[in-house]
Amino acid sequence: VYTSTSEVGRSLLQPESGEVVLRYNPLFPSPDYAVAHQAIHIQRFLGTSEARYLIQTTQATRARAFGSMGLEFQQVSPVLADLWRNAFPTLLDGLLRELVSLPADPWIHRRLLLEHPRLEPEVRKGVRAVFGRAREALRSDLANATPPLVYRASNAMKAASAYDLAEFLDEPALAEPYERAGFSKLASTLNELNATDRGASGDRETADAWARELDLVGWYEWRTVAR
Repeated sequence: VYTSTSEVGRSLLQPESGEVVLRYNPLFPSPDYAVAHQAIHIQRFLGTSEARYLIQTTQATRARAFGSMGLEFQQVSPVLADLWRNAFPTLLDGLLRELVSLPADPWIHRRLLLEHPRLEPEVRKGVRAVFGRAREALRSDLANATPPLVYRASNAMKAASAYDLAEFLDEPALAEPYERAGFSKLASTLNELNATDRGASGDRETADAWARELDLVGWYEWRTVAR
């Protein structure tokens, strides 16, 4: 289980008891939001009555992902190709974290404000902080230094979340950077594929649908987790 707020990590201690410990960065502008967001994400994952799955890569899926960018590698300088090659494991890990995390985001925020309305100021503060950092990925230097397929997929998923939250929280500024960068149509498509809350199993189905839309099919697989 991952969260879009990288300020919170989680570790499962004593798996037989199901005890979960959240660790957070106290310097994050809204620790209350970060912890509450991740706690609901974990509850969503553990609370399903259906089979549980975690995303994972294998040697075969990593090779397939890397091979998908063959043409892009041929179109850049050898120096940039080497940079992409060395950075690809980190880029892939980050991309799959977004793919498995962001489909749940609309429903986590709705539940958070429905069940804990007093946290609304903290939610707004935390969301602004998250997207203040997320929009850094739109920088032109990063666009030039990142494989186009990865750049498009990562920012499209961030854009989908930004557009959803811009409407839900009535904060249009969240989506404006993605609007200027030309991600509105793709973000809309991704959100159409995630229009209904279907729980944790629906999050996995949405992730697969997004992967098809973003040309990430075969880059990962799902592993069943014992209940």
